[in-house]
Amino acid sequence: MKEKHNQKRIVLVAAVVLFVVLLLNMWQVFRLTSDLTRDAGRYHLESVSAQFESTIDDAQRLAMSIGIEAQTYLGDLKKVRNFTYTKMNECVHGVNGCFNVYMAGTGWAIIPNFDMPDDYVATKRD
Repeated sequence: MKEKHNQKRIVLVAAVVLFVVLLLNMWQVFRLTSDLTRDAGRYHLESVSAQFESTIDDAQRLAMSIGIEAQTYLGDLKKVRNFTYTKMNECVHGVNGCFNVYMAGTGWAIIPNFDMPDDYVATKRD
């Protein structure tokens, strides 16, 4: 009878040890998976951030290029208007990714496809 009681204890201890080992393995798998997920997310965010910065840099270069090119027409408002509409059409039908093109100066503004309210100040960016 005592031998049966010892066998039950041994089985119980073995079951507890196996349960603890199972819990430790589950915890280790959870920790490893969460670390890998966090690292993958961090890598993806860094990649998106680099692409975003590159897009901003490209947009700044394009804006600067258009601005420099437009300087040659600043003496003639009609030429500026034609230049602005030409650039807008290039952006709409091109592949360079422009969102909009407009030109504004003191007392004048050329904003294609925009019905400008009387109180709108094109040179003020809020």
